[in-house]
Amino acid sequence: MEDQLLSMLESNISYLSGVEQRIARILLADPQRFTTFSMSDLAAEADVSQGSIINFSKKFAGGGFPNLKLKVAECLASHERKPFSLVDPGEGVLDAFHKAMTGQMRAYQNTAALNDPAVLQRVAEQILAAKKVEIYGAFRSAVVGTDFFYQLLQLGIPVMFINDYWTSRVSAHMVDSESLVFAISASGKTKEVLNTVSIAQENGATVVCLTNNRNSPLAEMADDVLIAASSGNSVGGRASEIYFSQLMVTEALCAHIRSRLDDSGQMRFLRLSGTLGLQDIHDA
Repeated sequence: MEDQLLSMLESNISYLSGVEQRIARILLADPQRFTTFSMSDLAAEADVSQGSIINFSKKFAGGGFPNLKLKVAECLASHERKPFSLVDPGEGVLDAFHKAMTGQMRAYQNTAALNDPAVLQRVAEQILAAKKVEIYGAFRSAVVGTDFFYQLLQLGIPVMFINDYWTSRVSAHMVDSESLVFAISASGKTKEVLNTVSIAQENGATVVCLTNNRNSPLAEMADDVLIAASSGNSVGGRASEIYFSQLMVTEALCAHIRSRLDDSGQMRFLRLSGTLGLQDIHDA
């Protein structure tokens, strides 16, 4: 994580375990003071064991507690508290464009770092193997769900996207153990999505969620959790960064599935996407 350690912890603190959060909150509250702690001092203040501090240090600094303090010290010179907006008064739209692009690239990097490759692979295989895939999402997540639905449909996956609460509840009663539910919620707390997922689980469906909050109620319910992260660079841009990170995760899944298509599957995809004209289809 190098010089991005403090920004990474700020952005992703909700994903940490309770013990890790206690250590991280003390670190972020006063990084300068943190560098003066002995391990016993930190253990007492955070109410954690010294073993937990060692594990935290290994996870986030790649070494022991002295290495963690060194990493924090290296960050202090360049680290700034995240402002509401990265764009300063008087800057133009082109400046905003470049700053937004930089922030989104950091969000993509955080998203890649926070997702377990084995989980991503397993979810892709589950999509391919499912008798039926149902996608649930509301509000802004519904836009991501709609895009994901159309992509999977073009790939020949038996898929439905439902963002109406009452319809999704009825549909959730008709899934079974051969079905996969893909629930999208940045907060992981959207009541309508939680209620629908609960019904689907009662009927035996496997549940995958795409969220920004690993410790959310939705993540706790899901069999597999995928993370869409922000950059942690600003408060105002957080929601948009998470939205585009969600799209990146679903695009990555679809890109992998496209690589698995045989010749007939590729031809079907090209027909459905409108890439091939009538003459091209005839010639093929």
